[in-house]
Amino acid sequence: MTRRRKVSPHLIKSSRNMQETRDSIDNFAFSFLQNIWRYSTFMHSVLKNPPDNKDILLVPISQYIVSLVGCWETFLRDTFVYLLQIDGNYYAEICGIIGVNGYKASDDVGEGVTHAEFVSQFFNFQNASDTETAFGPLFDDHQYLTNISQFPVPYVFRKRGVLSLLALDQFFDVHTIFNETLEYRHRIVHDANYRLNIPRNFISSAEALFVLLPQIFAVWVAQKYDLRYSVLNLANNTVALSKLNGLTEHEVPYIFSIEDLIAEDWVISE
Repeated sequence: MTRRRKVSPHLIKSSRNMQETRDSIDNFAFSFLQNIWRYSTFMHSVLKNPPDNKDILLVPISQYIVSLVGCWETFLRDTFVYLLQIDGNYYAEICGIIGVNGYKASDDVGEGVTHAEFVSQFFNFQNASDTETAFGPLFDDHQYLTNISQFPVPYVFRKRGVLSLLALDQFFDVHTIFNETLEYRHRIVHDANYRLNIPRNFISSAEALFVLLPQIFAVWVAQKYDLRYSVLNLANNTVALSKLNGLTEHEVPYIFSIEDLIAEDWVISE
């Protein structure tokens, strides 16, 4: 597949806008948690005291779906840019896919925008096919979503002290929920006449998918590239940043659940 796109004032401006709103590019995982925390906290505050009018309740639920996909898109784009910057082979393969060669990832294409950031504009991360094209080269079979949904990570169930291996595809059909959420998001954004009509358990599955999957991918990235990530020390029940390669028997990468994100009993440790 070859895509053609030229550096233009519009693309430069778009990339610059994303530069200005993001934290340091290597904080992509923490930035995602900050973003998703805002929307999940608001949504669950609404659910504690929901309006009696169902049509009114569908407004925050609809916007929550849009927000989940938006946080997903931002996380993937930031992660994509970061990986292009640190993995020369991956960068070269992506440039070959889109038909843009002769640059380095750090090259300035205008107004401080790097070529890696320019390349990210070739992909729509709210599109399943584009997402697979962008991240598929990281896997031998070029199946991004399948590999990450099957990737097992240690998972601690909050307040119950139960440690288990978690892989998302053991709970629901990841591809189905993913594609249906993108379709609902599209209809919500582009058709004001549309009233959300979803299966009873859909929103909880979509929430779990779009909150947990980015974190699982971040764990995969941290292990592959020897990066720091949130680690739970089971001995003293604290969470801190640490490299995942070389953890002790008492340490596991920590995946934040919805319950974790909306909890108000976290304590900052010295």
